[in-house]
Amino acid sequence: MAKRFSQEFKQQAIDYALANSHEPLATIAGKLGVGYSTLDKWIRTASTEGSSKRALSPEQQEILTLRKEIKQLKEANDIFKKGTCVLSHGSSQEKYTVIHEMKTNGITVSIACQCLAVSPSGYYAWRKRKHTLRQNYDDLKAVYWQHHARLGAPSLVHDMHDLGYSMSERTVGRMLSKLRLRSKIARKYKHTTDSNHRLPTAPNLLNRQFAVSKPNKVWTTDITYIRTKEGWLYLCVMLDLFSRRIVGWQTSTRIDRQLVCDAFNYALARQGYPKGMMVHSDQGSQYCSRDFRALLLTNDAVQSMSRRGNCWDNAVMESFFHTLKGHVVHDSVFSTRKEANSVLFEYIEIYYNRIRRHSANGWLSPEAFEQNYLKSLEGSNLHNSV
Repeated sequence: MAKRFSQEFKQQAIDYALANSHEPLATIAGKLGVGYSTLDKWIRTASTEGSSKRALSPEQQEILTLRKEIKQLKEANDIFKKGTCVLSHGSSQEKYTVIHEMKTNGITVSIACQCLAVSPSGYYAWRKRKHTLRQNYDDLKAVYWQHHARLGAPSLVHDMHDLGYSMSERTVGRMLSKLRLRSKIARKYKHTTDSNHRLPTAPNLLNRQFAVSKPNKVWTTDITYIRTKEGWLYLCVMLDLFSRRIVGWQTSTRIDRQLVCDAFNYALARQGYPKGMMVHSDQGSQYCSRDFRALLLTNDAVQSMSRRGNCWDNAVMESFFHTLKGHVVHDSVFSTRKEANSVLFEYIEIYYNRIRRHSANGWLSPEAFEQNYLKSLEGSNLHNSV
């Protein structure tokens, strides 16, 4: 059976609760044998403001004020102890750092700011900048490691732009320096092909004209080597000057004419057997061989060769091998040729062709640059048909 309380009891309970406002309302309700919610309702109903908040007597108010002052003095004492190092000559940044540490220990920000002579608004602005800056560094580190530490500021700044950041290459470089991150640096490139022979050579038709307007117009090629515990692995690459994309590549345990023929055949099949392109190389015996020259002739390809001993005539290929060695070869120890081949596949087909930005492409990857070109052709053909 539910309890029924007289109006007189209700008023007395209300008066008692208001007179003993220092006690928790739940404690008083327990003493009176009524529910907490019931007593709270009685007080709110009797209050002109409709609130169960109980007024304090002057003595109670004085006690609370003294307690508050004691707490503030204790906090101030702690602040002076912890902030001695920055009170006299510390910068605002140092003071904000001390305040941030105190805040985690329960000290009020406003009191800490007052004691260290800085404004709370300044502290909160500093904390916001600190959070934003930390996010900037976190995002830059993530981008840096996505590229396996291969790239520096000139390339990474474009990835940061894609994430919505508006920062310069110089800013990215400074941030990398603070993080002590740097791109892998390749060693000096060593030439591998043999030009000391009496085989017929071709003229330098390319003549360092590395800017090309269409795909499959000029391919450059060269050979490099990779050391493994099983022995040397030789790599021949065919690179399209238009987009800097690797259109064909082959590896072999032997550095001979078969290696360059296989790489060229692979590139032809991959590109749909284009006709009339120029193929530029150095004067290595593999490229001067009868088999390779016959292969070019069969596919209506024109041969061009660098001048003897002049690496700048094939600078784009030299640059690619320089980058390849620095990114995945010099800091690796390959147990087998198969392991090295797997790393080359990942680097060339997945990373270099499709992810790595190239300055000659307006900082687009070779794949993206070609896609943009094809889209522009489609748009132009559509416009002409209309």
